[in-house]
Amino acid sequence: MALYSYKNQYPKSLPNRIRLPNGFTRTDASTFTEEEIVSAGYTGPYTYPSYDSTIEKVEWVGDAFTTRPYNDQEIENKWSVIRNQRDNVLKESDYTQVSDYNFEITNTEEWKTYRQELRDITSQSNPFVITWPIMPSNEPEEVIDASDGSEV
Repeated sequence: MALYSYKNQYPKSLPNRIRLPNGFTRTDASTFTEEEIVSAGYTGPYTYPSYDSTIEKVEWVGDAFTTRPYNDQEIENKWSVIRNQRDNVLKESDYTQVSDYNFEITNTEEWKTYRQELRDITSQSNPFVITWPIMPSNEPEEVIDASDGSEV
């Protein structure tokens, strides 16, 4: 997809309506001529560069895309987001550890393991590539009678 910069702003797709210098507007981006695009204040087209989002980010600098590694502050900000998400998930699963609910939850050990994996999430090496643990089910396991294959 072609991207265009309007007055050196971060490039994006052309809008469906542009205003020409003579005051008229044109609609239907698929019919804009290169001259109309330029006269409306757009430059381009630009192509979004390929990059590895796990280690770098894309920036628009002046009139071109550039890639650079994440800086320490961006990495710390991402870890903060991860910790907040993790904390919210832990809060939502707190009930699984309350003794009043334990009679309804048959897999308390799975929940304990899951919650520990959530707490350990910040030991992963890259906040831009997080492997989240899979939440256990609250559904009781079906017990199969081995003698005739029927459910118990």
